[in-house]
Amino acid sequence: NSTSEILGNSQREIIGIGIASAGPIDIKNGTISPVNIDGWRKFPVVKNFQSFSENIPVVLHGDAMALAHAEHKVGAGIGRKNMLGMVVSTGIGGGLIINNSLVVGDTGNAGYIGHQTINFDGELCRCGRRGCVEMYASGPNMVKAAQSKGWNSGTDFTALAESARQGNEIAIDVINKGTHALAQSIVNTAGALDIHTVVIGGYCPRNCNAMRG
Repeated sequence: NSTSEILGNSQREIIGIGIASAGPIDIKNGTISPVNIDGWRKFPVVKNFQSFSENIPVVLHGDAMALAHAEHKVGAGIGRKNMLGMVVSTGIGGGLIINNSLVVGDTGNAGYIGHQTINFDGELCRCGRRGCVEMYASGPNMVKAAQSKGWNSGTDFTALAESARQGNEIAIDVINKGTHALAQSIVNTAGALDIHTVVIGGYCPRNCNAMRG
């Protein structure tokens, strides 16, 4: 309904619709399967938009791919031939720019580094793998880790980051470990692809200085 209202109320000609979604996605079939939203497995988001948009082209990308593309064109990545863009929030996504082009991959999930395994014996992730970066460095998982150690000053990452700023040792330790896991993933990706520019967005680094340094 919201889509129909937006299209109907637009004062300008709409020439295309871009969708940026948490992943994994499937660009061939136009579906999304966000790891953290169980009810949206293989959700046909492109078909859903096309039903409202008639002949308007609809393009689907992962949210971190969209971030990487935008930062390369008009943001912190201007002038960089190669770069990695990341979103660190409820989950962790990545997008790659190589030779000034967005790398998509076979299914649309190139650069999806949140599910790189950094500990083969680690906790089971909802994606089915063990020891994914996201298990250590996403907002909800850092909160979960802190709560398991006795932290009880809130229920979200904003509260956890504030506790760290106030000197809470549990919060500091958990965020440091999450940042270390994120750094492992960045170093591995940058080393493999000879990338020297990384742009990180999302509510975790926005609320925590330690994740921006």
